Amino acid sequence: MTTAPQQWRLESPWKEVMIYWEGDHGYRFDCAWGVEPAHLYVPPAAIWDASVPAWLRGRRSIVVDRLRQGSGHDVLDDDRDYDDWQTRIVSSSDER
Repeated sequence: MTTAPQQWRLESPWKEVMIYWEGDHGYRFDCAWGVEPAHLYVPPAAIWDASVPAWLRGRRSIVVDRLRQGSGHDVLDDDRDYDDWQTRIVSSSDER
């Protein structure tokens, strides 16, 4: 039995923010736009599972590949500002 691929999308509500969506679950990543191509920052592999919600744990390579593919940004490791990762969670009710 095979499962259907997870539907995902990216949203950039502001030039310094990229939201990765899977269904109704979203997670906010920081971006820097003053360079070409723009940078998108993700937690390094060593802290990924401690820095993201349960639905993203163990899936760093998949998510990073999708961010690279869909954003056109350079995706770079950055371990700053992930201590309070819960503030990065976005739900579909937060969409405008």
